[in-house]
Amino acid sequence: MGLPKMIRRKQRATLQGVALCVLLLCCLPLAAQKPEGYCYPHYFIAQREGTEALVRDFFADIGTAADTIYVVMYSPGFSPRLENPLLFFHDGIKAFDADADVVVLSVGCSCDVAEKYNKRKGYEADCFICDPAGKYLEFLSVNSAGLMGSYVLKVARNSGRVIYGGCMSDVGAGFFKSLVSTTHPYPFHTYCADVVGSEFPLPDDLERASLSYVTAEIVADDSLFAIGTVQELPVMSDGLLVFADDYNQVFSCFRRSFSEKYEKIGEIAPDEDESFVYMNVPDIYRDLLVSQGFCYWIPLGATVLPGGDVGCVYDFPLVYEEEDGSFAFFNQPAMIVRDGRTLEAKRMVGLSDDFFNDLDEYFYDISKFNVIDSTTMMLGLRVNSWPIDYYEDYNGDPRHDSFLDAFYDNDNPTVQLVDMVSGKQLRKFGALDAVAGETKTSYYFTDLVAGVHDGEVAYCDNPSGVVKIADTATPWKVKLTYKAFDLDPERKPAMDKSKFYTLEYANDYLPYFCRRIKCLRLTDDKIHLLISVAYSIQSNFDEAVYEYRVIDRRSGEVETSFRVDKQFDDETVLAAGLSSDDEPVLFYLSERDGRYYMTEVKEK
Repeated sequence: MGLPKMIRRKQRATLQGVALCVLLLCCLPLAAQKPEGYCYPHYFIAQREGTEALVRDFFADIGTAADTIYVVMYSPGFSPRLENPLLFFHDGIKAFDADADVVVLSVGCSCDVAEKYNKRKGYEADCFICDPAGKYLEFLSVNSAGLMGSYVLKVARNSGRVIYGGCMSDVGAGFFKSLVSTTHPYPFHTYCADVVGSEFPLPDDLERASLSYVTAEIVADDSLFAIGTVQELPVMSDGLLVFADDYNQVFSCFRRSFSEKYEKIGEIAPDEDESFVYMNVPDIYRDLLVSQGFCYWIPLGATVLPGGDVGCVYDFPLVYEEEDGSFAFFNQPAMIVRDGRTLEAKRMVGLSDDFFNDLDEYFYDISKFNVIDSTTMMLGLRVNSWPIDYYEDYNGDPRHDSFLDAFYDNDNPTVQLVDMVSGKQLRKFGALDAVAGETKTSYYFTDLVAGVHDGEVAYCDNPSGVVKIADTATPWKVKLTYKAFDLDPERKPAMDKSKFYTLEYANDYLPYFCRRIKCLRLTDDKIHLLISVAYSIQSNFDEAVYEYRVIDRRSGEVETSFRVDKQFDDETVLAAGLSSDDEPVLFYLSERDGRYYMTEVKEK
């Protein structure tokens, strides 16, 4: 659940808080409060019991002799807004313990990416370390699928004890004072009761095949060029490759050259006129907010529009000043459209205010958008329920409490149709699959995926594997359905009511809902599907295993099915996709020895 990618509730920051959040660290008396009072209440991290030796080994060679260290751990580029604490962490700790050693720990990327990313962002620390293999999970347990922000660890190296761990939401003086003053270690805890990494078997019907590969290097004229995580689907069409570049926070664009390389031709980012459309504050405050790290332009997803233009959705900062002198912050998604050949700016497509009128009722997943014709697109839609932010407010409410049977008696739409000219809502449609009610998993495993061809749209919302086909003019009128895969009843867990309202409850169902359709392409006679297959809680986040399936539209049968194995054992798959060409091409992006590649895959 990538909460930063969706429209969220309003946040506030006072003028004083923005300008003086670091300068006031030592100026005011602070009430005593435990560190967890300043951290997110839903994302947890703790040391596993009996792992003291692993902690000592992990931090043995960090270049400092200090016993107590303060570690801020994050996945570079996962969400710049949630990286905001890194801007203040070093000085915040030093304000209360000038001799403390601060460590920045990068995970989920190569060491080359981490080094270049930290250098670009200007993060401060006494030591920088990287954990590309996820070794931290051997001694730490998290209750979510991957890191959901910036996590703080206070570590006593000699004893091998993690004194405190949490997911930071507040970087005020009170947090740093409480962290420095905490000396007694918090209890050991394992949020996932099975083996480290919570691995489970891959599905029995995940088949291997003999594959052929065509590889082209991805290159750019930049000494700090790197590709970190690629969370959303890459776009490839007629030799053009575009993806949301989490490392640079832009859409990076490459074109296949005569030398058979994908050479960088530019970036798609908001221009000067587009960047501040939603910032309704005086320029002096605008510049201050930007410099203090409160405003971000976050690339979400890209698509090829009818006619060949490229549409890229960004989260823009919407900011305005309120009567009490505070600033109100929203995420304001909008699409910027660029010429598919020249990348020249063409227009901007925003959402109308009616999206903000029903935020108490619905949650819009803007990263899951699908353009179905020149004037209309579909957005992923969820009724506000567990595990969306502030879900305690929903307990006992049959409209929003998804652990009540009555919740599933409601109209629970999954798709919002949007007019791309006015930005207004047109129609909500779709419904949660029956399996969501049977398992009480609500929208947790639901993602909208769609493909368009010749006046038809095929779409699914996971997790049942049902693909629906309708005419683009009336996508709510389903005329055909197909089954991409079947759920294995042997993998379905017993319902544990003691875990209701927790992320651990969803983790129990990962083996059952291990398949997630990531990309769908429709042709006259086929439905092409790229499916991610989870094998652990972390793989649900990393999505390192992919499967390719093709359904024959006439028979309704799956005619092709194989695991997308990488070409080389030592390469790291960053993302995979299906091209938007008339005949879809299966491909993946990868890194090997600090170089990057785009590889097309076929069955021999």
